[in-house]
Formats: sequence, structure tokens, C-alpha cells
Amino acid sequence: MIETAVPYLLMIGVTALAVWFVWAVNRAEKRGWRDPKRSPAPPAAAETLVDTVREPGSSTISIDRLIEMLNMQPQTFAEAAGVHRNTLRLNPDNEKAQAFARDVVRVLQAAVDLGNDSQTALYHVKNSPIRSFEYKTAWEMIEAARTEDVVGYLESLSAGYVG
Repeated sequence: MIETAVPYLLMIGVTALAVWFVWAVNRAEKRGWRDPKRSPAPPAAAETLVDTVREPGSSTISIDRLIEMLNMQPQTFAEAAGVHRNTLRLNPDNEKAQAFARDVVRVLQAAVDLGNDSQTALYHVKNSPIRSFEYKTAWEMIEAARTEDVVGYLESLSAGYVG
């Protein structure tokens, strides 16, 4: 009896998952995470975000430029990165601060690649709660060291409904 019911239960589960995914993508489009009228950012525009925060003549991210772009206090950024605020000023090449900065840039780039300009992407990363992450913002997820989850989520929005 149970052997015959398993395939049907699997079909019901897959169908429910597909319906949920379509709903989630449509909801994301309504909230502005993915604008279907815009095409993905061209490579030249995508490089602009990274070039904006690059330390001139170096392969590191300028923490000062990133903080300015985020419109954030250095103390707030330092707390999120898990370093002392003086570390940002005295040793901006600190590996922990640079790793956090790279995570922020990755998420911002993923949001820009959805077709958003950098200011819209920045707004959503800092302010838009994401249902899939218990209504936490992308910024809160970066602070919780869950950058991969956020990037994966944004990439799934970029791919749209498949199936």
C-alpha cells in the first residue's frame, strides 16, 4: 500500500514546491528585488561597483569608500565585521575586515546583477526583509556570516521560474 502511495506523495510535494517557488519569484518582483523590465547589468556597469570601492593601486577594498557608499558609521561597520573600530582606521587591510567587505560587495553585486542600479540594490540589501530568511534583511544575513545563502537566493531570483 505504501509503495503505491509514495510516487503520488512525491508528485504532490514537487507540485507544492513549484507553486511556492513561482509565488516567491512573483513576490520578489513586486517588491523590487528583480525588475523584469530591466536586463541584467552589462559587464562594464557591473565592474563599476567593484571599482568604486577598490583601494587605488592595491588589490584590497577601501573600507572608507565602502563605509561611505553604505552611508554608515565606521563603528557600525566595525561591529558588523567583528573588529574594533580603530582597526578600520589603523589597519584597513585587516583580513577579517577585508573578508567582511568582500562579502558585502558580493551581495551588492548580486543585487545589482538583478537589474537594479547600485542605490536601489543598496536600499534593498539594508532594508528589505526576506521571507525565506525569517524576515531578516540581506545585511543581517551578511552579519550572521550567511553570505552564500543570500547570494544563492539572489541568483535564484535572477534565474526566474524554471520548470
